[in-house]
Amino acid sequence: MRELRDFSLLSVDERKERLAHEWPEWQIGLGQEIRTLSATELLNRDYYAGRVAAWIDGKQISND
Repeated sequence: MRELRDFSLLSVDERKERLAHEWPEWQIGLGQEIRTLSATELLNRDYYAGRVAAWIDGKQISND
């Protein structure tokens, strides 16, 4: 956690410089802004759309 906190305190330019040094291909981790979803991703998106669940006092609360 300390390492994550220390990283968060760096400037954006310092973060990018550190990432470039330690993980040269770090931008791959950002993904793509627009890409085709797989069939499974489309099913999951449709299934989970609008579903909300939480645990309150040991009971699951859902909007289903």
